[in-house]
Amino acid sequence: MYIQCPHCKQQIDITESGKAACSLCHKLFEAFLFIPSQRETVIRPEAALSSEEFKEARCYLHAENKAHHICERCGSFICEICLTEIET
Repeated sequence: MYIQCPHCKQQIDITESGKAACSLCHKLFEAFLFIPSQRETVIRPEAALSSEEFKEARCYLHAENKAHHICERCGSFICEICLTEIET
């Protein structure tokens, strides 16, 4: 996985989390890899749901949590724990 050095912005290839050193500026930093799990999702647009159906919806990863949002990317129901805003 390629990341940018937090010091000089050089592109660096890392394979695991932990201490890393930039090949250009040689400064050390901590790298944390996050690889999202691959899972099948059922896309169901929010507009197709009645308000009663949405009230009963559960998070697709945390079935014990009520869904508070629908992922704009994949359409899955998500709870507050799963809500991660990303820049597009």
